[in-house]
Amino acid sequence: WDGASSSWSVNDQDVLSLVKGAAFRVRATTSLAGGFLREVVAERVRSAIEANIIEHPGFDRAVTVSLGVATSNFGYDGVRDLLKAADEALFFAKDCGRNQVRRATEVAQVRHSA
Repeated sequence: WDGASSSWSVNDQDVLSLVKGAAFRVRATTSLAGGFLREVVAERVRSAIEANIIEHPGFDRAVTVSLGVATSNFGYDGVRDLLKAADEALFFAKDCGRNQVRRATEVAQVRHSA
């Protein structure tokens, strides 16, 4: 972890970064390439967080996380649109009951069917 930039190297190509508050971004280029594999990684992160018990006076329990996944191979116009799509997927996960992973493509499908 590089405290100055708030980012962690996963390997030579993939980076986990603190974006703002409690929001994290994973930039996956090679070893995590492909939308399906990125979703699998997000699910592993969600499961690992849920499996850990936080022990603190007055608070001994697990916490959960909702995650939104967007991949650049779906034709977004730049990084800003890609991050917006991931945010929308995150809010979709929260709207669907929290503690889950949702893809930006699911949000697009819901909008298209409405």
